[in-house]
Amino acid sequence: MLNGRDVIYTYDGSFEGLMSVVFECYLTHTRPYDICCGENVQEVLMCCQKDVETNPERADRVIRSIYSKISSAAFYHIYCAYLSEAEGRELAVLDFLDAGYKYGASVVNRLNLDGVYTLMNIAKTVASEAHLYLGFVRFKKLSGGIYYSEIEPKAHVLPIISNHFCERFSSMPFMIHDIKHGECLVYNGKSVEIRRVESEPILKYDEDEKLFQSMWRDFYNTIAIKERRNEKCRNSLLPKRYRRCMTEFAV
Repeated sequence: MLNGRDVIYTYDGSFEGLMSVVFECYLTHTRPYDICCGENVQEVLMCCQKDVETNPERADRVIRSIYSKISSAAFYHIYCAYLSEAEGRELAVLDFLDAGYKYGASVVNRLNLDGVYTLMNIAKTVASEAHLYLGFVRFKKLSGGIYYSEIEPKAHVLPIISNHFCERFSSMPFMIHDIKHGECLVYNGKSVEIRRVESEPILKYDEDEKLFQSMWRDFYNTIAIKERRNEKCRNSLLPKRYRRCMTEFAV
């Protein structure tokens, strides 16, 4: 792949958009100076910007090639990296794919390669955060019978945790609101979608909700064994940034 040091590719921020950029890179045999979401691009001296339009057909070809020529695990790592907000994640995806098409499924173990190491680290961080939220999400019952939760993750974890909660609460309508990124996972008991949330929702809780929250906090505080309290261990297993949205830590 030629070194396109004089060009910055921009895309619309979607995963299909990023895959369209990957297709463009291979079509033109170019590794650009950078790949950026259009709204985050910064002008660089001696570089021109090229906006790559999202092309679902091209994106699908790239995705199918990842599954067939590398592995499903590789696709998962790529998708996790995309969901992060790590600087340089797009180029890391491109470099990872370059190695993946060369080495196949074993690419995930070739951490001696800079692009692979970078992407795997980013993906691991996102996957770890998503895994923690499987246990840290706290639902509150709204007056209409819908269960509502707020989270504040560093990465866009909703697509990763969606299947877990839809399977676990298959007959229970719920919403998981990512208040940092303005996104909400909405499940109506049959189908699920992620929606943009432009403003803070006005919530009306079920009349018994405050009672259940109070009982849960009492249980949490009572069950603790004072002599075995270990703040260092607690902060390691339950970092403070997660607690703001957890019922047991609410004031």
